[in-house]
Amino acid sequence: MEIKASVRIAPNGYGFGHDWTLVIEKDGLPRTFWLGQDVKYCHRAGLDPVSIVAALGSNDLKDPKINEQLAWLIMENLSDEDPEEVAEKIYDNLEAWELSCE
Repeated sequence: MEIKASVRIAPNGYGFGHDWTLVIEKDGLPRTFWLGQDVKYCHRAGLDPVSIVAALGSNDLKDPKINEQLAWLIMENLSDEDPEEVAEKIYDNLEAWELSCE
């Protein structure tokens, strides 16, 4: 079983900030999970933008490698379990809105 993860980033309708959607792909089949506005989600998850950039080593979230690291960082912060186990549990058990900060 192969699990991939990324964060889809889109400008929000207010003209500032970005909306994040976690994309988890298991055996080639993607599912999306709405996270919400970037800053709101970071605070809800106990993260701050400065520590995220420090952990990723870059703020270029358009870079696929950095974007993937962001997805795994999010899952690391959701549980003390192995991030791949967290990803599988999210994929198998949660509805698309259950991780939302909204």
